[in-house]
Parts: sequence; C-alpha cells; structure tokens
Amino acid sequence: PPGTLCGLHPMSGPSIFTPQPIPVIANRKVTGFAWNTDAQQPLLAVALQGVRSAHRTEGGSVLLFRGDGDHFEDVVIRTRDAAASPLKLAWAPAHVHNGGLLAVGWDDGTLLVWSLKDRLSGEEQEQHAPHAVTLIEWSPEAERFISGDGRQPEAGPANLSVWKVDSRGRPSTVCSYKPASLGGLSHAISRTAGKVKKLVTSVFAAPDCPPFYVAGPAGAVCHATDTGQCNEVIADLGAPVLAMLYDGGSDLLVCMLANSFLCTFKLANNKPTPKTKVKLAMGKGGLQGASWAAPGHLALACSDSLVRLHIVPEGDHYNLLLADVPGAAALGGETGSVVAVSHDPLRGSLAAATREGVAVVWRLIGGEGGMMEEAERAWAPLAPVALGKDRSATALGFGPGEGLLACQYTSGDRSGLCLLPETKLTRTHHGDWALLQTSAHTARVEHLSSGATRLLQTKMRVLGGALYGNVAVLWSGARIEVYEFDESDPSPDEPRLLGEFDSAAHPVALWDDKLFLCVGDRIELSNFAGSIEGSVGLSDAEGQPTCVHIAGRARRGAYLAVGTSTGFVKAWEISRTEARQHVSGRQLVASGPARITSIAITTDGARMSALLETQHTHKSAGNPAAGSASRASWVRSQGLRVYVAETDAVQVHDFGASHRMPQSHHWDPVETMLLAVDTRPTASAPSRSAPLEVTTLFSTPDGGLKVRDSLAPDVPDATFEGLLGLTVPRFHLVRADSLEVVAHESEERAGHKKAAEEARLVHALLLREFDGMEDVDAATSHALISFSYHLVLGQMDEAHRAVRNIKAASVWENMASMCVQTRRIDVAEVCLGNMGHARGARAIREAIGLRSDPEVCAGILAVQLGQLGQAAEMYESSGRHDLLNELRQAKGEWGAAIALAEEKDRIHLRSTHYSYARALEAEGKLEEAIEHYEKAGAHRTEVPRMLFDAEQTSKLQEYVDRKDDAALSKWWAQYCESNGAFDKALDYYQHAKDHLATVRILCFHNKLEAAAEVVAQSSDAAAAYHLAKACEERGQVKEAVQFFQRAGRSNHAVRLAKEHGMASELRLLAQQAPPKVMAEAAEHLEQRGMFDQAIQLYSQSGNMSRALDLCFKHNQFEALREIADHLSADADPALLRKVGDFFLEHGQFDKAVRLFSIAGETKRAIELCTVHNVPISEELAERLCPELGQRGAETEGARQALLLQIAKCCKRQGNYHLACKKYTQAGDKVKGMRCLLKSGDTDKIVFFAGVSRAREIYILAANYLQNLDWHSDAEILKNIVAFYNKGKAFESLSAFYDMCAQVEIDEYRDYEKAASALNEALTHMGKARNAPDGAARMAALQSKIAHVTGFVAARKMVKSNPDEMIRRCHALLGEPDCEEAIRVGDVFALMIEWFYSQQEFARAHALIEQMRDRSILLSPYLDSEMIQEICAAMGVPPPPEGPSQRGGGQPEPGGHDDMDECIEGGDDDE
Repeated sequence: PPGTLCGLHPMSGPSIFTPQPIPVIANRKVTGFAWNTDAQQPLLAVALQGVRSAHRTEGGSVLLFRGDGDHFEDVVIRTRDAAASPLKLAWAPAHVHNGGLLAVGWDDGTLLVWSLKDRLSGEEQEQHAPHAVTLIEWSPEAERFISGDGRQPEAGPANLSVWKVDSRGRPSTVCSYKPASLGGLSHAISRTAGKVKKLVTSVFAAPDCPPFYVAGPAGAVCHATDTGQCNEVIADLGAPVLAMLYDGGSDLLVCMLANSFLCTFKLANNKPTPKTKVKLAMGKGGLQGASWAAPGHLALACSDSLVRLHIVPEGDHYNLLLADVPGAAALGGETGSVVAVSHDPLRGSLAAATREGVAVVWRLIGGEGGMMEEAERAWAPLAPVALGKDRSATALGFGPGEGLLACQYTSGDRSGLCLLPETKLTRTHHGDWALLQTSAHTARVEHLSSGATRLLQTKMRVLGGALYGNVAVLWSGARIEVYEFDESDPSPDEPRLLGEFDSAAHPVALWDDKLFLCVGDRIELSNFAGSIEGSVGLSDAEGQPTCVHIAGRARRGAYLAVGTSTGFVKAWEISRTEARQHVSGRQLVASGPARITSIAITTDGARMSALLETQHTHKSAGNPAAGSASRASWVRSQGLRVYVAETDAVQVHDFGASHRMPQSHHWDPVETMLLAVDTRPTASAPSRSAPLEVTTLFSTPDGGLKVRDSLAPDVPDATFEGLLGLTVPRFHLVRADSLEVVAHESEERAGHKKAAEEARLVHALLLREFDGMEDVDAATSHALISFSYHLVLGQMDEAHRAVRNIKAASVWENMASMCVQTRRIDVAEVCLGNMGHARGARAIREAIGLRSDPEVCAGILAVQLGQLGQAAEMYESSGRHDLLNELRQAKGEWGAAIALAEEKDRIHLRSTHYSYARALEAEGKLEEAIEHYEKAGAHRTEVPRMLFDAEQTSKLQEYVDRKDDAALSKWWAQYCESNGAFDKALDYYQHAKDHLATVRILCFHNKLEAAAEVVAQSSDAAAAYHLAKACEERGQVKEAVQFFQRAGRSNHAVRLAKEHGMASELRLLAQQAPPKVMAEAAEHLEQRGMFDQAIQLYSQSGNMSRALDLCFKHNQFEALREIADHLSADADPALLRKVGDFFLEHGQFDKAVRLFSIAGETKRAIELCTVHNVPISEELAERLCPELGQRGAETEGARQALLLQIAKCCKRQGNYHLACKKYTQAGDKVKGMRCLLKSGDTDKIVFFAGVSRAREIYILAANYLQNLDWHSDAEILKNIVAFYNKGKAFESLSAFYDMCAQVEIDEYRDYEKAASALNEALTHMGKARNAPDGAARMAALQSKIAHVTGFVAARKMVKSNPDEMIRRCHALLGEPDCEEAIRVGDVFALMIEWFYSQQEFARAHALIEQMRDRSILLSPYLDSEMIQEICAAMGVPPPPEGPSQRGGGQPEPGGHDDMDECIEGGDDDE
C-alpha cells in the first residue's frame, strides 16, 4: 500500500516501514533530532525552534519521545532564557552515565546538559555566548565532550571548549582554545586508533581522552587534546569542509569538501599525511550528507538519484541506484535527489531519503563474513516509502531499538519530524488455515485448500500473530487482541473479537484455549481475557525469550519450545493442566555470544531446530558518540542447528558452502525427522543462483543432518516470498506479490471481481517424488518418505523393503526421479525394472559398466525419464560437455550445441557441425548444409555426394570451380572421366595436381611424350611407375628402366636390365635396389664372369662369405682389402681368421691384428703387436681385452694376464698413458704409476696418486715432483709434502726439507728459511722411528740447526753488537763440522764487509788471506771493487782467482741423482 516500506526479513515475512507523525510537534519547526544509545529504553530528542510573532513569543525547547512516538513523561527542556532555540543535540555514549546525558547547544551560546536520571539540567554560557553553538561531540572513551560556536571571522576566532561532567552530569570546562584558522566550528571527530595507553595507578583514575580533530568552513583542520594542546595540522584544504569522518579500522581521516573533492589522510603520530584525493560526481545541490555504511564503506548523499559508496582504504567506489529499487518509479523517486543517509550497523541497514519525499532502505545480505567482494550485490533494496504530500526529507537517523528510524522533513516554510517504525509481517499456519499479516494494522486468514479468506483489522500496530484452529491472536507489544472466525466456506460472518487486554508480552504463542506470553525472563499462561493462570521461568544464564513455537498432535500431547537471547533452547510439555519441563536449557553455541532468532519443535517433542545470530565486534566506522569505539553487531549465521533431546546432541548443517542464507524452517507434523528450510543466495553466490530454494533434510539419530533434496520453486507467472510450512506431500509457499494481491482485493470490494485462485497468497507445491500423486494415501506417502530416508542413509535393503509392496508404476517413476537428485543409480535400476523401462535399465547398466561418474549416470537416468533440463545441469556440473552436446543435438538445439562445442567441447566441434549439416540436408536446406559441412571439414566428400544425390550437377560444378580445392577438383575429374569427358577430366586432374591420373589418361591416349613431361616436372613416383609400365608394354626398355628408376622401383629396373642384357647398367641399378635384388644381380654378373662387380654387389648386399670366396678363388686382392676394412664382429670368425692369415702372409700386420682382434684371437693379435711393433690404439686395446667370461678371458687370471701383456706392449711403444690404464685395470697400480711417471704428465700423476691412495704410489709421486721447479710453484711443494705424509715416508720428507734448507743457503743465502726447513726436517725425522741410522741423522740435523741459527744470530748483531758478531763468527770457523751446515765463505764475507765498512783494511785483508788459504773462491762472496780497494790500502796486488773445493765452501747445486733409478726400479717384468 502507499506509504509503506517493505522488504524481506531474515526470519519472517516482509518488513514494512509506515510513516507515523508525532502530533505533539505538528505545528512546530524542527531544527534537529538525536537518538540515545539505550536499546532497552530508546528515546528520541527533538529540538523545536522558538516562536516569535506579533501575537506570541515562545522560546525553543527540546522534547523527548519514546520509540512508539509517545511523549516521554511530558519532559520539556528549556534554558533560563526562554527566547533561545536549540540547534545541536548529542546524547552521551553508553559509558557516560549509562548514556543518560543529553548535551544541547542553543543559538544564544548556551550549553545545557540534561540528566535522564535526575531530570535536571546544568547550563553554561561563558564559553560561547552570544554566538550560536554549532558543534557538540562526545568522546567515545572518556567522560568528555567538546563544543564549538559558529561566530563569524569579524567577531574573532571561534571558541572550542573541552568539557567534563561530574557524577550528577553537570558540565565544567577543562580547557578552551581559539583556533583562528578554522573560522566557525562545524565538524569534529575523535581518533581512537594509535592512542598510547597510560599506566593507570588508581581505580578512581579517569580513562584517557583520545585526541580530536576539528574543522570548519575555512578549510583548515586542527588537532587538539584535553591537556591544553591545539595545533593546526592541515593549513588549507582548498574549500570549506562539508563533512568529516574517521575510519578507526584503517586510522584514516576523511574530509568531504565543497568543491566535490574527497580527501583522506593517514593519522600517523597525529600528523595527517595525505593519502588520496578523489573528485566526486555531485548533483546540483552538492554533498548533503555522509555516513558509514559498513567498515571502510562511506555512503554519500550527493543530490543525485543514487547513493554513492566510497571504499576508503582501496579508493574504489560503487553506487546504489534508485532506479534499481522496485517501486521507486511509482512514487516518483526513481529520478529523485538523495539528500540524507543513515546507517544502522547493528542490523546492517542503510537508509536514504530524497528531496522529493521518498525514503529507501537497503539491507546488507552478506553472510557471517559481512561485506562481500561484490559490494553492489551485498545490498538488497527494499521497496520505497512516501513520506507524505509536499514533504522533502532533510535528515535521517536510526534509533537504538529494533526497527527505529526517524526522518526530518520540510513542508513549505515549516519543518517536521516523523517516525518510520519497522513492522515485521507475521506468517504462520495451523492445520488448514494460514495467518498472513498484510500491513501494520491488518491481517488475513486464508484456507490452504479452498483459498477462502477472513480479514482481521485493528488500530494497533501489529508486531506478531498466532493461529490455532479458528482462533487468531494479534499483539503489538503493548496490547493483545484475540479473534474467532467461522471455518465454513464461504463464511457469512466477519471474525469477531473474543478478548483484548493490555500486555507488554512479545512474542506470544497460542495453543488450544491458552495464550503463552513472553514477559521478561518468564512465559506466562493466560486465558483470552488476560487472566494469568500460571508461568514458567528462565534462569539468568538462559536469558530472555526471543522466539517461541508450539507443536503437537491430538491426544499425543503438545510442546512449547523457546529460544533465548543467550543462545539457549528449552521446551515444556503443555498438554496437561500445568506445564512440565520437557527439555532443560541447552546452549547451541559453545563459544561467543549468540541469540536465537527462530525456533521450531517437532510434534513429538523429540527435536528442536533453530536459527541464530552471533555477535561480532569490530572497530566502529560511524559516529563514536553512539557507543564505544568497538561496536558489537549481530550477524546472521548460515548454519541450521537441530537439538535432539534423546541423545542431547546438536546437529548442524552449514548453508555457507552453497553461498545461501537460511530464512525459515519447518518440521512436518507426521514425519518428524523431515525438516524443510527455505534459503536465499548471499552476495557471494553465483549470479544465476535461484532467488528462493527449499532444502529438505532428515535429522538422523547417528548421521546428523542429511540433505534430502533442494528445490527451486518454478511456477509460471509467480514468485515466492518464502516457505510457510511443510505438510507431506506439499510445501506451502507465500507469494512474493502478496501485498499487491491485497490491493487487488480492495478493488474487488469496490466491485472489481477477480478469480479467487489469482487472489490466493499461499501456493501449494508438491515434493518432487510426489509429482502426479496429489491424492496419495497416507500409507504410500509414509512409504515414499521412508524410502527417501533410507536412501539418503545408504541403507538399500531397508529402502527396498519400505516400498516393496507398492505396485503403482507412477510411484516407481517418482522414486526414480528422486534417484536423479540423490545420485543413487543402483536404486534407479530397481525403479526402472519395476516401471518396465527396459531401455532405461540398459542405459544405466552400460553407464555403470563404463564406471562413469555418479553425476553422469544420474544425467543418463534423467534423460531416460525425460528430465532433460536436469540432465543438462548434471552433464554441465560433471564436466561431460560431450554428453551435453549430444543432448542438445538430440533436442534440436543446434545453436546451443555448436556454441558449447566451440567453448568447451572443441574435440567434437567438427562432428557437431557434421551432424547439423546432415540434419539440414534432411530438411532440404542445402546451402546451410554446405556451410556446416565445410566447418566440419567433410565438404570434399559430403557436398559432392549431397549435390549429386540431389541431381544438381551444374550447381556441383559451380561449387567445385568456386572453392578451387584440389580434392573437389579430383572428384569432379573422376566424375568427368567416368562419363567419357577425358579432356575436361584432364583439365581438372591437372588443376588438382593429380599427376598419376594425368599420366594415366595421357598413356591411355598414347601421349607418352606428354606423360614424360608431366613426370619430369612433377617428380611424382606413382606417375613415373605408371609411365614405366606403359613403356615396358610398348617395348621401350631403356625408357622403362629410366622411369622405373625415377619411381624408386629398382627391382623392376634390375629385372629389365637382366632380361635385356644391360650388364653395364645392371651394377648401378642394383646398387639402388634392396639387398635381395642386389644379391640376385651379383649372381647374374658372376655367371657372366664379371667377378669384380659381382664381389662388390655381394659385399654391399651383406653376403660377405660369397664375396670373399670369389676374392680368394679369382685372386681379387684389391677387392679383398676393401672388404676387410668393412668387416665387423658380426662376420663369421672363421672368415675373419682366414682373411687375417691372408694379410699376415702378405706382411700387412696392422690389418691382420685388426681382424684377429675382431675374430677373438686376442693372444695372437697381441703377439703380432709385440713382435712387429703394431701400434695399439685405445679402441684396439679394448678389443684385445674382452669382458670377463668371453673367449680369451674365461677367468679373472686369464683376463689379468692379457691386460699385463697389453700394458707391456704399450710401454715398449711409449704409450705410457694407455699402459698405465691397463696396468691399473690389471690391479698393478704401482707399475701403472711408473709408466705415468715416464710420460711426465704432472697433472695426471698428481691425480692418479690422489685416487690410488697407496703408500708406494704416494712416495713415487713425491719423488717425481722433487725433480720439478718446486721452489717457484707452491702447489708442487704442497703436493710433495702431502704425498710424503700420506705415504708415511717421514725419512724421505726429512731429507726433502734438508735439501730445501741447502737450496735456500746455496741459491739464495737465506739462512732464516734454511733454519725453518731444518727444523721441519728434524721434526719429521723424529717421526721416522724405524729408520736404520735415525739417531745419527737426528744428531747431524741438530748440529746443522745449531750452526745455522748461530750464524743467523751473528748476522743480526752487525749493528747492535759487532764485537760479539766477530767473536761468534770466529767460533763458527773453529767448529770442525761447520762446513757441513753453512758456507764458511758467507762467514768470512760477513766479517770482511764489517771491517771494510769500518776502514779496518788490515784485518779485512787478513781474512781474505785466510779464505785463500782455505781455497775458497772469492768472487761468489766478495765484491771485486771492495777487494781491490782493500788490497790497494794494504799496498798489495789483488789476489788472483783460483780453483776451489766443496770443503772450501764453494756453492754447488743440490739435487738427487737417484730419481731415475727410483722411476726405473722394480721393472722386473721387462
């Protein structure tokens, strides 16, 4: 009806919003309103402007109203100055005096705080008077609020004050600021994120007040605290601020500007950092309002026909269009200008109102996850509501209670306020009657079978109803009315009122002659007059009742089930005089707050089903003054819960997996394990999801909830609102256009009759397995349900026993249809058998035999039962697009079949086109058939056949000429040839490049030259063969041989050459022929004495024995040599030995060795290599030593002997690497190393020593490396030391270090290094414990070390203590074994150089003479100029050079002369 706002409610019928004026303020101008935060006692504060006229002057006031629009205790709030008018209203959050403080700002600068508890107010005028208060904002976490005025710049900077309230709610100033850059103050927010918590040391300490940000028309933003800090943080936004909000989740400040820009700032360290700046599209009036619609989603009223929602963190946006709201066009709101928005976070509602007086509400339909990714689909629009004639909305606001919405509007020069209370329409039924609420004040009772109706009308706003028999009860939360109606059809009387009384009960249930009233935490039992006859209660933990349901059967008892605000369910048996507890309180959700929103109990009281909401806490993105910074919202659960009383178990089925939300649930009154649930898609569901789907489930004792079937109601010209109830075999559904039907009934009463069937609100729909069995008896009905139950549980024997007595084929057909849904193909076989459906049974057996997927088998079953739509869905879901393609072809849906093949079944694309072409051909649509034959790739054969069968040869020729296709041209040429049109055929053959056919026709007409040209140009083998046969038939042998050869038929060419004595050509032809033909040609040449050619052909054909026989027999030695080079191990060993002997006799030893090695005569081959020095290559060496077990290497010893012989031979030939390899393979690594040492390959020697890991090899390698330049190559020196250490040759290592020391002395005169080397030699000599002369060598080394270190010490005293140096040098010269350790010449030189430097020439000359006496050569030690100068000073001639001896200290190169002996040693095998 006009003036109502309706939409789907989660747990009942539609919700309607009806405009409700407030008479008290009908003639007053409203300047603002504000809701408190107490959902238990919602209050609306309304600011009324004062009246100033010539007749009367009345000051402004603030009135309080309850949620139902009644004036609250006649409260009127005024200031002491009666002329002032209120401008700003703000209720305190819940943590401040339980939300019972109202702050009011007046146009004269008065700030008033009114206390709900004391009904008193406190006023302050010092801060803002006489300027109007334009800003009031409560702190979300502390007992603080801020206020600001809107004074103009010429009056000075506006005042910003921070207030606190005492225990009685009286305000006092904490601090004040005068931010000059802001102008008037209009917007403020508190930052709740990122605040540093202070250490609280007292229980009386007040909580911290979060910082706040304020802005005004000047376009600047300031940051302030309650501790005296106020700083400008944004100097200039470029335009006045129209709205400022805060997103606590992402810690963002959002500013909307007058120039249509939306700016966001990250509040890091309370210093706004620009993040985004977006230009928004606005209507003519610009931005009118802003509100958070969900966390991070900002709703904007932009004076155009949509609500723009900006996703702040991502910077993205989406729109909610008025044009998409059903019914908006009828009210003129489709193109309206949205000027106000409001959001209810607890119920997920977003309201918008237009300048044209239309209001719209959207509901968030996301599941437990809240806002979905597809944001537009997450909002479900409700129908619009008209506010009234000539009313233009200016502001909207949701209240704290259930379904409270207030709208401020203007009408002419006045402004007013109306409430839009939400009414959730009742849908319930009992027996054959249903109670359907149609508006806030009317309800309708309808008979489920006949459609007879009764109308209930009341003045109260109906919040719910109940029905039992012919009695209906309606309640409003303040009053209850009981009606009785006549069940006869048609009824002569309207329903009559049985009783009415005042009661705050909500909800209310009805059974028999009793009312069950939910009041507080108890359920009262009352009669129809309101007299209380008893009560049952709930504990504090169980909470308060939120929903009730009664079910029972005559003479079997009745049960009352209650769902509570804390998530408990509880039941009583009420069939007796007093209610008796049937099920104690049971909580359905173990963790987290939850509340039951809908409950249903079975008629036997064994099970209770429930839907619930869970509480989610999130950071508030809205007005923090409405509550704390963390808001708790109720989110609908997508799970259905069933409590089983007998097992005390809770069964759960989650519809979230299928992206659906359960709406209502109903038990069958007879089959008490059968439950029906209607669901609607969530925002995340696929776009093609059914808008309404009814799912039936079985509650099993052990298996939980099992889905039985899901059905999307599909009735022509009808949509459904939801499920009313389940009574097997029918569902009862309420039509979605029920309100329109009620409007039609109004017209009917005015004289416009319409069919009763069309006016019915309830539609009955059969369960799937009862299709075609509307009047099934109770026994059959129970059998089918039992069959379905056992089928779901997989109990096949029980399922068969349940229906074995049923004979009706229709029943079996329905059960087979049910098997399509349950995918029970094994049961379907039984059903098809009882139906006598042989073809279907065979198809199912074949599908099972192929081990097809159950979904595919179910699709095949659906095809057999004629359920082609379901079959298509199953083929699609199982991915069997090939079967779906076949199905669409069988249905004649060729376009869909081709589209499917192109997209998902490309492997069958051509066959689909082919099948379609055959179908078109059968219909005579040849042109279309040609098109699809071409797409199928079958046009080369099918189009000629089709046109030929249709006797359209001229059209066929045109098609062939047009397509210019070789295959088609060939077909047409064959057709012409068959009809004798050889010239035309020849043209088309040539066009098709069919050279064989062209040559064939030319030969037929004896045009061999033309045929030869075709063969020459085309190189076609088949054509050449045909021409060769033609030439042979005509006696043209040479030409035939030539064309046979060109055709690759060498056997025919050889045959002709043999037959016609063409010996010269025979060998060349035979070489191109297969081996068999080649051998025949060789035999032919042998018979004619052409042995050299015969031998060559025998050899090439693989007949080596015959070729060699001819070589020996006819002395063809050159041919024999060529053959020998190609002999392999596959040849006969005897033949190989024979040829080898031949080469041996003729002195060709290398060829003989090769043949003997191939023939396995390894010893003989080795002897030839040794005696005749035949070089042994790597390949020959491998052949000469076969694998173990083969001839010549039958045992390991025999094979080792062969390896040693090969190694010796290689060594004699100087092939040391190969010799080393063979010695190693024979196990004699030492000899292998000695061979490698002779090669001089240092890298391989080092590598071989490293991998061999043998002591003797290590020593050999180290001895070898000593011969190299180890002094300049550190790597060699390192290897020498390493190898001696690894070989434990410490004596040799000591000798090496001794040699190193001598080299350092002789070559480099480096006595320090020599001393180090001698110490190493001494150390390693100490490790050589078994050395025969170890002690003597140790003593010698120690003596050397003493002499060397003594000389080193003397040299270091040259500058520090020269006399000691001279003394030590003379002492060294006096040692008898000094010359074994050091060069005495160096000792003399040291002293001479010192005396020379000191000009003591006599002493220097005396030392020179001593050197000469010892026969020491002077030149290696003394500079010749120094000698001459000394002699000149002494007046003697320089001494002549003379010979010297080692004992005299002459340096001699060191070295080891026994290295070659070490390398050669041990070669006793030579």
